[in-house]
Amino acid sequence: MEYKIINRIFEGEKPKTIFELGCSEGLLIKDYAEKNNIAASGMDMFIEYKEPFLKNHKGKFYLWNAHNVPWPIDEHFDIAFAVGFFTLLASDALPMLKELMHIADKVIIAETHGEGFKDNINIVTFAPVSSSLFPIRVSRDFKHILAKIGVEPKIEQFEDKWII
Repeated sequence: MEYKIINRIFEGEKPKTIFELGCSEGLLIKDYAEKNNIAASGMDMFIEYKEPFLKNHKGKFYLWNAHNVPWPIDEHFDIAFAVGFFTLLASDALPMLKELMHIADKVIIAETHGEGFKDNINIVTFAPVSSSLFPIRVSRDFKHILAKIGVEPKIEQFEDKWII
């Protein structure tokens, strides 16, 4: 099953390696990774997801609770991303976002609204700049995502399209 959300998340990107935080069985990125010959790795805290994830992907599965930083990740990725992960957190998201920045060239955080993975999605892309969190691409309703993870946006005006 292909999810439109993944096409939106990776729009304009050409990663060779990706890492998904809260990957479960890896079904969200399975088709995209196969079609684009991408080595996908992921991390989840539930052991029952390990075997299905490894059947679906060429990369590694890290069995780990994301709240326990630093993470035991021994590789670097073109893009690390999370879909809906930070919506579930009450607090302490910033250390996890910093871990994502440590293991990847870009970090994409996506949060959905409504039922399932519909088109109603907010996306923020970060790139490391002098060890700080710098949003380089945002969707219209991005402010709540940044506030949730403790990053104050410096962008004051934006349109319906991506800001780059």
